[in-house]
Amino acid sequence: MTCTHAALKRKDFLQLGFKYDNLLMEESAQILEIETFIPMLLQRQEDGHARLKRCILIGDHHQLPPVVKNMAFQKYSHMDQSLFTRFVRLGVPYIELNAQGRARPSIAKLYNWRYRELGDLPYVRDEPIFHKANAGFSYEYQLVDVPDFMGKGESAPSPWFYQNVGEAEYIVSVYIYMRSLGYPAAKISILTTYNGQKLLIRDVISRRCKAYGIEPPSKFIFLYLAFGCLDMM
Repeated sequence: MTCTHAALKRKDFLQLGFKYDNLLMEESAQILEIETFIPMLLQRQEDGHARLKRCILIGDHHQLPPVVKNMAFQKYSHMDQSLFTRFVRLGVPYIELNAQGRARPSIAKLYNWRYRELGDLPYVRDEPIFHKANAGFSYEYQLVDVPDFMGKGESAPSPWFYQNVGEAEYIVSVYIYMRSLGYPAAKISILTTYNGQKLLIRDVISRRCKAYGIEPPSKFIFLYLAFGCLDMM
């Protein structure tokens, strides 16, 4: 259940007599501070006391903060700080995981400097699949600086609707290259940071993949990741 859904359905939960003693909140570092309190108030008090006994917040304050589109509220009211982050900054004791299991150790080095002594789980070091090369690629990860395409770089047809044709064409070319090598479409995903770029990539995929008779990438399985990200302005 999301915090937004909980707020919309609070009246229904109260009428149903919804009761719980423990609250587990995932991605709590990306939730607005005020939204964190919504799931705590979905039940009536008993004898003047709250029934809730325990609240567990799970999140990563080193990743994206809550989204606040109003720049004044974000910068001057600091609304982009979650309750999770506030607790960490105030020195409230917390448990920090010290091993990752989502990537090869070489890829994990790209981000483990942000954490205290972040190591690797044994299976990402020992399993054969993490020692095999990705066919057709020289490196386990590659960062590519795409120059302006036909004299045009990043643009914004409307406010906050960022697009980059060169990067869209490049990332779709990488996708077609991977498919020609035999990578299944279900194991390739294209990630981007802006809605404008997402729509542009979809247009390029529709045009180029259809011409080659290639199946579009899957939206659901994330094993091989191709990134189409724009530079922040």
